[in-house]
Amino acid sequence: MNWTRYDRLDRFGKTGWAIGAIRREQKLTDIEVAEKLHMDIKAYRRIERKFKTHSLTLQQVSDLGKIFDCSVEEFLHFF
Repeated sequence: MNWTRYDRLDRFGKTGWAIGAIRREQKLTDIEVAEKLHMDIKAYRRIERKFKTHSLTLQQVSDLGKIFDCSVEEFLHFF
């Protein structure tokens, strides 16, 4: 996975955009990811749109890492 591109988004405080970019690159819909995280779709979309990543639990961050097929350590650098 090319983390440089996502790091650039993250540096500008756009963690939600980075998550959305990874999701789209992996050809997953926001509904699929929300279901895998056991989240309401509106809550998940708020994370991508308004960058409220602090509202994710550690388990959800771990699950996102699994969904995006990367290690939790790799994924946690966004937070």
